[in-house]
Amino acid sequence: MNLKDLHDLEKKYNNRNINVFLRCDLNITENDLSRIYLSIPTIKQLIGFKFINKIIICTHLGRPNLRDNEFSLINRVHPELEKILDKNIEFIKYDEKLEFESFKKSKNKIFLLENIRFFNGEKENDFQLSSALASLCDVYVNDAFGSSHRNHSSVYGISLIMDSYAGYLLKKEFSILDSLFSTTSGKLVLILGGAKIDDKVGILVNLIDKVEKVIVGGGMIANFLTNNLNDRLNEIYKKNIEKFYIPEDLLVSENFSKNSTTKTIFSENFDDSLKILDIGKKSLSSIEIILKEMETVLWNGSMGVFEWEHCSIGTKGLINILSSNKKLKSYAGGGSTIEAINNFGKFSSFEHVSSGGGAFLEMLEKGILPSIKNLLKDE
Repeated sequence: MNLKDLHDLEKKYNNRNINVFLRCDLNITENDLSRIYLSIPTIKQLIGFKFINKIIICTHLGRPNLRDNEFSLINRVHPELEKILDKNIEFIKYDEKLEFESFKKSKNKIFLLENIRFFNGEKENDFQLSSALASLCDVYVNDAFGSSHRNHSSVYGISLIMDSYAGYLLKKEFSILDSLFSTTSGKLVLILGGAKIDDKVGILVNLIDKVEKVIVGGGMIANFLTNNLNDRLNEIYKKNIEKFYIPEDLLVSENFSKNSTTKTIFSENFDDSLKILDIGKKSLSSIEIILKEMETVLWNGSMGVFEWEHCSIGTKGLINILSSNKKLKSYAGGGSTIEAINNFGKFSSFEHVSSGGGAFLEMLEKGILPSIKNLLKDE
């Protein structure tokens, strides 16, 4: 499968003057700006096209009810973009009426739209919102791989009513993950961490027959130890229990707090009155032994609360194991995973680090994402 890309856009519109609506995923964390830098090549290319008059950069950031928080697009993303690009970027404020008069009157070239999740109807894929956004531009470019598994107005709805193309980042992500299973061979291991176990059911259903091992990490270890699994996941686990590795020692606390008292316990002594903050050193040693027998790794989600230094041993240790084993081809994805790799390792140690978490998993699970379907070339 091939996507319509910026080269196709240039061929079609080179002799016209157009405005471009660019959807990025600049949903950064307070400690990691990687997603901004990943979008820069597409932004620079669009700026370089002489036939483009205006570019609207659109993204979400955090939660809609944090509108007045210092951690916002105008306070964090906007100045960073201006510094990297060395360009004046005009900020388009929230407009309940969706008229955007300031944009229409401005002679500036580059714009950053207020957090798209502040607008009513974004998550509901509201046609009125999609139409209002589409009315501002002639062409839509999707470079938000990390949001392309969602049927939202600014990534999915708008692509139904505009001539649409893939940016560099989205095209790269799609190409690598689309060909992953056809280009890899040998023993495959799936490493799933983080706290959201429900997000992992689909990937397990799809990949359980393809993998040799499933290594479980993060807060969802508790679901396996207390048998708190939904029916589908419980069925998969029981049928393939020999494939699952559940860490044998854990760093726990009675409270989920950075300053709470912690202790290391054997997993068999865990109960649901405790909070899992990290995996232990014995578990890391076991994981290293497992990975020595593998050839390809798919990793999503941290082993613990790595943002707290005393709870970072598991995630840091896993990154060191993956980086030092030169025989492994490691593919990783997810916002927290990216942040952890930036903190403790190097992107270059990995075959690919995806900007998406849920999108990374769903692409592996289904082979396509809702907001990418409309970017496919007719072949």
